[in-house]
Amino acid sequence: MGIKIFNTLTGKKEEFIPREEGMVYMYVCGPTVYNHIHIGNAHSYLVFDVIKRYLIYKGYKVIHVQNITDIEDRIINQSIEENLSATDISRKYEPAFWKVSDMLNILRPDFSPKATEHIDEMIEMIKVLIDKEYAYVSNGSVYFAIEKFKSYGKLSKKNITELIEGKRARVVKGKRNPYDFALWKASKPGEPKWNTPWGEGRPGWHIECSAMSLNYLDMGFDIHGGGKDLIFPHHENEIAQSEAYTGSEPFVRYWIHNGFVNIDKVKMSKSLRNWVFAKDVLEMYDPNVVRIMSLNTHYRNDVDYTPKVLEACNQAHEKLLNTIHDINITLSQEEQKSEGSLLNEISHLEEEISNLRTNFEDAMDDDFNTARALSYIFKFSRELNKVVHLQSFKLTPEIKQILINAKSIIIELTSVLGLDLSDKKINKIAGTIKGVSKVNGSLTIKKKLEDELNNIASKIYEKAVKLYPQDATKLSPSNISKLNLEDSIEVILSLRSKAREKKNWVFADNIRKKLKEIGISIKDTPSGTKWRFS
Repeated sequence: MGIKIFNTLTGKKEEFIPREEGMVYMYVCGPTVYNHIHIGNAHSYLVFDVIKRYLIYKGYKVIHVQNITDIEDRIINQSIEENLSATDISRKYEPAFWKVSDMLNILRPDFSPKATEHIDEMIEMIKVLIDKEYAYVSNGSVYFAIEKFKSYGKLSKKNITELIEGKRARVVKGKRNPYDFALWKASKPGEPKWNTPWGEGRPGWHIECSAMSLNYLDMGFDIHGGGKDLIFPHHENEIAQSEAYTGSEPFVRYWIHNGFVNIDKVKMSKSLRNWVFAKDVLEMYDPNVVRIMSLNTHYRNDVDYTPKVLEACNQAHEKLLNTIHDINITLSQEEQKSEGSLLNEISHLEEEISNLRTNFEDAMDDDFNTARALSYIFKFSRELNKVVHLQSFKLTPEIKQILINAKSIIIELTSVLGLDLSDKKINKIAGTIKGVSKVNGSLTIKKKLEDELNNIASKIYEKAVKLYPQDATKLSPSNISKLNLEDSIEVILSLRSKAREKKNWVFADNIRKKLKEIGISIKDTPSGTKWRFS
């Protein structure tokens, strides 16, 4: 069975047949660099990163284009707010985007064109659309006339007649129809501008993606991706202007759209002020945890972001790390002679290894069902743990090879999902306090923990003294050094309680994460916060 993709254009799953055998040409709508990206943005890039990785795993060569929108209304508005030029705003936030992307282990695109570097291509497209009478000039701006494009609405399943007659769109002076969209916007004082045959101005948002995708991938490329919020009007408008410009179809063969990330079942919005920046989440959790959160739900469904969900994903991540760590420890044991036959519990793992690959591919072939693919990996991990921890376990040469194969397939398939379970990662986790041994016979585990705890307390104090100066006093370097280990932990937890009381969840979760890093687990209960050595 080949790969099947749910195509938003047709509204059904279709067998994936690329334009060119062995090649996949993919365009993903990139960030508008006016601020740090939120977890909803990050989720979308994670989804298409896994789609790209799986296509590569299946043997395709993928040409991936992801644009950078560096001129747009939000950038201009942010430039006013920060008293910087629009160019300075984009130069400030583009590196921040790539930093988060790299932290999340997202493969870089082959091309990441900037809108401002492709103005000439946009102007040329607009000229042709005007000549073909799909677009018209009004007061120095250029608008696309949607009634001229007879199949307008085919992606979003919106009826063009109802759109025109309903006139629910904001009325703009100079438009023939409220739903006509701007290809070019007339110049306003203080805004970036370029010269055109119809006057100075800047491009509309939609024309950017058409100009850049056609420039790099040509008409009829394989996959166009983005969040489902882009279906209308952005992607609908891309189809209209691109197919009108070229006089051919389809603009794109397969349209793929991911769901939203909601905050405790509520959609993120500026009015509710419930934005969560990806960079803040990555201060609290390992990038693998954020990936598991995104991939534990089918990409077309919405993801619910809550501390509880993240903690569950964090525990799932730790189980995977522990599985690999335990295999490494087991493989380091001295081999014993074979006893004629393998344990029944071991021998069945050979079949399970083969089944895991088959099940994983079946899930991913079915419209990239990462949630199901992950479930097979976790199930295999649990079976593996049972065997490794048997009291009767002995490491024979045959069993050793099976464990090597088991470890290899877990790392291989999780890497297809973009998870990093490399030995470097495992060794870092294993280096927490429970794995600390004596150094030169003088440094005890408790002393090591006290030193690490004091170091963490110092970092928390720097932040806390700005937020809660009175409450932070007990955490000052001069005071914390006088306390024993248990009292130090209680002081830190009392500050975390203060942060939770003030609903400063980011700071509170950051404290939890830092304690976890040195082997101290905490649990919030009705009677207060409890802690233990993990």
